[in-house]
Amino acid sequence: IGYYGKYEYLGKFPAKMDDILNFIPARISGLLLMVAAYLCRKDGGSAWQIMLRHHDRTESPNAGWPMSAAAGALKVRLEKAGCYNLGNPNNPLSPDLIVSGIKLLEVAALLWVLFCLTMEVTYLVFVT
Repeated sequence: IGYYGKYEYLGKFPAKMDDILNFIPARISGLLLMVAAYLCRKDGGSAWQIMLRHHDRTESPNAGWPMSAAAGALKVRLEKAGCYNLGNPNNPLSPDLIVSGIKLLEVAALLWVLFCLTMEVTYLVFVT
C-alpha cells in the first residue's frame, strides 16, 4: 500500500512502523467487537467466523480484523470497490445499521476501558 514516485521511500518506514505497532491492537479490537456483538445481541459467532475468514482481504495487514468482525456482527458486506469485500450481505444496508454499528463500537470501547481499569486495580493491589 502506498504511493509511488519521487517521495516513495519517504513514507515506507512510517508505514511499516504503523503495521508493526498496530499488529496486536487490531486483533484485540476484532476480539472486543466479537464480545460486544454477543452483549448487544448481535451475531457474535458470525463476527468470529467472518473475522477469521476475511481479515486478510484488505491491503493493510491490520485493518481487516476489526472491519470483518463488525461486518460479521451486523451481517452486512463492507466493500471497497475493486479492493475488498468483507462479510456476507445477509442484511440490506439501512440507517438502523449505522446506529447498531455505533452501539457495537461503544460497547467494545467500554469493554476495553473495563479491562484497563481491572489491570490497573490488579497492579495496585498485588504489585505495590
